[in-house]
Amino acid sequence: MEFANLDEACVFYEQYSRAKGFAMRQGKKMKNRKGEIVRYTYLCNREGFRHRKWLQMQDRKREHKVITRCGCQFEMRIKRKADSTSWYVCRFVDEHNHDLLPEKFVLYLPAYRKILDVDVAHIESLRQVGISIPKIYESIAVQARGGGGLT
Repeated sequence: MEFANLDEACVFYEQYSRAKGFAMRQGKKMKNRKGEIVRYTYLCNREGFRHRKWLQMQDRKREHKVITRCGCQFEMRIKRKADSTSWYVCRFVDEHNHDLLPEKFVLYLPAYRKILDVDVAHIESLRQVGISIPKIYESIAVQARGGGGLT
């Protein structure tokens, strides 16, 4: 599989991961002597394990975050063609060691929960006139449902 540029590969991988039921994570990138990226790795968000030092901290100020990493092996590695701007997939491992989400729940993964710039501007303008944040979010939820208030 080939891509015209790195952005096209990223868009493809994000769409693929959404359709399959997992969240994407960017892995290592390799640069040449000129500082140009020549290899890029995309991973499953559950790849690897949490570093041991974070699990054994004694003077923790906050509670542990939920452990989500389970050593998943999924990987898509792309390389830039020599003397070209196009990219190709040089390694593709389609193996997960965890359950994948149904498509209707993928939008709840943190990687895909995004607030649009338009909504951010709307929230900021409502906040400036003194409307509380819970009321702002209630207003946005009502708009998303197509009207009708909360009872």
